[in-house]
Amino acid sequence: MRDAWSTQMRSAKAARFSFALILALSLLLGMALAPRPSTAQAQTVPTATPTPDCPPGEFWDPVMGRCWPIQRDCPAGLIDVTGDGSVCEALDPIASPGACLAWPSAPLLPATGSVECALPYQSGGQLLRISGSAGCLNVSRRPYPRALVNLPVEYRVTGVIPPSQLSGIQFGDPGSYRLSASDLWATEGLFLHERYGAVTSDSFGQPAFNTRVLLAGDAYPYPSVNNVRARLVFKMATGADALTWTTAGRPSPFYGGLTQWAETTYTWASYPLPGSLQHISSLGPALNGTNSLPAFKVAVQSRWDLYLNAEWDEYTVNDAHEYVWANHRQVEVRVAPSYVSYRAWDNRQRPDNAAAIYCNAANGFIPVPVIEAQTVLR
Repeated sequence: MRDAWSTQMRSAKAARFSFALILALSLLLGMALAPRPSTAQAQTVPTATPTPDCPPGEFWDPVMGRCWPIQRDCPAGLIDVTGDGSVCEALDPIASPGACLAWPSAPLLPATGSVECALPYQSGGQLLRISGSAGCLNVSRRPYPRALVNLPVEYRVTGVIPPSQLSGIQFGDPGSYRLSASDLWATEGLFLHERYGAVTSDSFGQPAFNTRVLLAGDAYPYPSVNNVRARLVFKMATGADALTWTTAGRPSPFYGGLTQWAETTYTWASYPLPGSLQHISSLGPALNGTNSLPAFKVAVQSRWDLYLNAEWDEYTVNDAHEYVWANHRQVEVRVAPSYVSYRAWDNRQRPDNAAAIYCNAANGFIPVPVIEAQTVLR
């Protein structure tokens, strides 16, 4: 029994040893037969590609294989100058031309009848000005050229002398004007762009002043107000019967002369006598067309109101940071009290040697010869 059990135990140990040996040999064989990467295969493993360098303000797009600008937004209310947010500019504030400072102050006018008005603009350290001139009234009188003592002399203002008929006054010079297309008793001065240039067009296609010239040195000029059209307009404010006529040396004025004739009578001739020389002019018109007769100084006084007529375009910044047109505005404002003018002339008389009194707004007059009889003076 004991020998049989011993034999059985030895057989079991031998079987376990055989199994372990077979398992170990199988593992060794599997490791030996497993595939190994070759040296060539190990050398072809790809490595990471470095990101290319892009210019400042751009980034690398690996899908498209190129650099793209980095998009930025300008702060609210600023203009995106370049379209990529890299340059942002604010509106340049420009005052609207809705007011000006007139000189000389009312009521006195200089001889030319011109007034200048300073706008709220400067260029080269100088204020920009526009000017206007009161109209020179065309006086018709009868009889002409000479009147007679103790017979009525009638005066009437027929209109404003057209610019083309102003003697010795070039357009654009002090004393010149345009006639208004809408008011027979109004005159207009040069526009701002006619005086200073810098011409552009407004939103209606009209010539106008470009306010960008006021921003000299600004690399990105974006004026809030541009395309300015500004001029002065004189309007006669005298009523139909309120024109005042005076004759030097005579105390009593007479009135009218717009809707009806103003009438007076001279009781003595305009011959220069001691004590009356200062009241007599030597520039009265003679029958031969010269200004050579002694004449009374007849002045007509009128009143003129001065207005600033202006229009302009306004600009703003939209939500897309673009500089865009916003509005067109127009005003006409009175800029001074009434001016007093003595600017008048009988346009039938040549002002050859009468430049000092011709259309003189300060102390102008019409020389009216008055004679005792037709045969006395020629």
